[in-house]
Amino acid sequence: MCACATEVVDVNWQSFDGRSALLLAASEGYTACMQLLVQHGADVNLSDCMQDAPLLAGTIILLFCVSE
Repeated sequence: MCACATEVVDVNWQSFDGRSALLLAASEGYTACMQLLVQHGADVNLSDCMQDAPLLAGTIILLFCVSE
């Protein structure tokens, strides 16, 4: 987050198809971004229109990385 940021941002905001920033970060394996979002209150169980949730997506990415 920028030190000059003055606006309040909803970390659980969802796009038209229900994807949150945390779900996108988890889907791509961006762990530092995921940690920051969770520290600021992102809901790990907030699912999109396909019923995908960040906790599930992050687990799948983690399992994939460990198996390589």
